[in-house]
Amino acid sequence: MSNQQKAFGFICPMKHLFSITLFVFASSIGVSSLVPPKIDTHDIHVQIKKLMRDDRSLRFDEGFFRSFVFLNDSVAYYNPNGTLHLFQINFDSTAHVTLLRDATYNGHNFNRNLFIHNQNLYSFGGSGLFNANIQLIRFNFQIKEWYLTEIKELPINVSHVINSWLDENELHVLYRLNEAEPTYSYGIINMIDLTFREVSRL
Repeated sequence: MSNQQKAFGFICPMKHLFSITLFVFASSIGVSSLVPPKIDTHDIHVQIKKLMRDDRSLRFDEGFFRSFVFLNDSVAYYNPNGTLHLFQINFDSTAHVTLLRDATYNGHNFNRNLFIHNQNLYSFGGSGLFNANIQLIRFNFQIKEWYLTEIKELPINVSHVINSWLDENELHVLYRLNEAEPTYSYGIINMIDLTFREVSRL
């Protein structure tokens, strides 16, 4: 037992020292008081069904959490895969669901990238049965409608969004280009000025 351990009056094996230190630090800054919201997907589904004229396009069992993004610790948005429907979910002791957008046309944005940047909700890319979507759209909460967001300096022959991910103010994207041989363009969309910069072409 070290002198430091003797001074505190107990034996503290080194393998537990980090855990104890982390617990004390977390308690001092209030982390232990944070309670994550309870997400009862069954209750959310029941509420959504009551808000919809026709819920057959929602596909609740297909990647619910991939269609779900948090704005903060008490508000989230749910955009069912393959649709332009949008729901707001407020968390308190229970979840409360509000229908923001009941879209007539669906099916062109399966597997899109749904993300939030600077308090704005975006949907990027996706595909349907017969076509692909290369557009970036933003939801206008005042009008409750999705709007096209123009991206400047894109390659003129983009055909598909293969993959994308957001890193702070940069939306990284891998495009497939419509050329005779399979060709791909990797670049970055600056989410401040909405300009595409190509990094490499494969």
